[in-house]
Amino acid sequence: MDTSVLQQRLAAQRHLLPSQHELLNRLLFQLAFNDFQNIGLVGAEGSGKSTLALALAELFSEQANVALLTGPLTEQEIDEQLLQQWFGQRQALPALAGLMAEPIAGSSPLLLIVDNFSLLSDDSQQKLLQLDCLGFFMLAEASAQMALNLSITTLTLQDAGQVLKDKGLDPLAVAERFAASAGNMHLLHSAVVKADERKSYSMAFWLLPAAIGLLLLTALVSWYMPTSRDVSQHNEVVTAHSPQPINSPELIEATEPVDSPELTDSPELTDRPELTDSPEPIRLAELSDAPPLTVMPEPGDAAEPLSSAELTKPADLIDTAITATTPEPVLPGEPTGTPAAIADSATVAVAADMLYQEQQLLALPAQSRVLQLAVLSTEQALQRFKQAYPATEIDIYQRSWQGQLQWVILAKGDYPDVSSAREARAALAEPLRSAGPFIKPVAQVQQEIKALARLRAEPLMQE
Repeated sequence: MDTSVLQQRLAAQRHLLPSQHELLNRLLFQLAFNDFQNIGLVGAEGSGKSTLALALAELFSEQANVALLTGPLTEQEIDEQLLQQWFGQRQALPALAGLMAEPIAGSSPLLLIVDNFSLLSDDSQQKLLQLDCLGFFMLAEASAQMALNLSITTLTLQDAGQVLKDKGLDPLAVAERFAASAGNMHLLHSAVVKADERKSYSMAFWLLPAAIGLLLLTALVSWYMPTSRDVSQHNEVVTAHSPQPINSPELIEATEPVDSPELTDSPELTDRPELTDSPEPIRLAELSDAPPLTVMPEPGDAAEPLSSAELTKPADLIDTAITATTPEPVLPGEPTGTPAAIADSATVAVAADMLYQEQQLLALPAQSRVLQLAVLSTEQALQRFKQAYPATEIDIYQRSWQGQLQWVILAKGDYPDVSSAREARAALAEPLRSAGPFIKPVAQVQQEIKALARLRAEPLMQE
């Protein structure tokens, strides 16, 4: 679908919130390269689904023949409204299916928008999903019946400022309403925090720290200024525990350590061999350079007892030596015998035959990040993407999603952290940047590649 005119019209709709602009840009980006029929817009209560339904009807009004339904509706009411909005018919005859099967030459394509889709009956839902036209369905939860589910962006503080700009509220009041709404547009519009309540709350907010500071000041003053009774008790305690003078000459001589040769010349305090020449560090150094322990003896040989040096070897060195022991070599072509090993070998064999950049992506560090530009459903969509952005260097890999094969488009290169990935995202071309590229862990990319390889290796495993 050519979405250039729709993108221009979307840029002119100034009444939409920034998050709604971002969502509709992502939607148009998907429509430009994929031939989706049923698309779900998923959001919780108060996320703005009804507003988006009206915005979509206005956006496509000149490009398509739009019908907008709002549940709950019966099947008869659905037929009547579709006949009225699409074909201007007020009677049940001719039938809706007949009119859709024979479109008028030169007429605009049909477009269906359904708000509160989950409030319809199961039969009504299936009937609308089977109509041969593009459909947008407002959902509370993602549905497997949709070709694409797009999550509605959560309400931001910038959105709240735009919604409440005509209310005459200061930034603090806007922030209070935004926090109290918890992302619900209905609560944001209502007076969650009244003006009188906000003033008393602000006064209490300032009085509480002042009261705490006053209590702390009083406690400090009482601490540093003890009463006379406390002073007298303190003096009594000091007097009671004061040592009595010693009159014994033997004890007086024993308490003068200044010229005692036993203390000044004691080798235990000056040249203790245990502290300066301790053999323990040397033993550890020797063990770190020693070859790894032989954990299991050869068959037929008796195990020798460990020496004292080996017994003092640290536990981490023993573990390192155990893990460093190499397994027995496996001869080429010899089966390992375990189903997991056979599955891994089949997966590797399939991964080696992949058509795109899967091998290069599997070789990247798992902790790095990449930029996901688009997810396409057909090879034709992939060719259209390449034609639209010939100067953009990309990596491509395939994955299986809900039983369908998809082509995932990544910007060329990987990034060590999220901040560097954000800088690279800001440097993308405007159409790609407005579509909301996704910063994706390399580990997730590798997991999706291996999952598809396992699916393709199942026939080889059965053989």
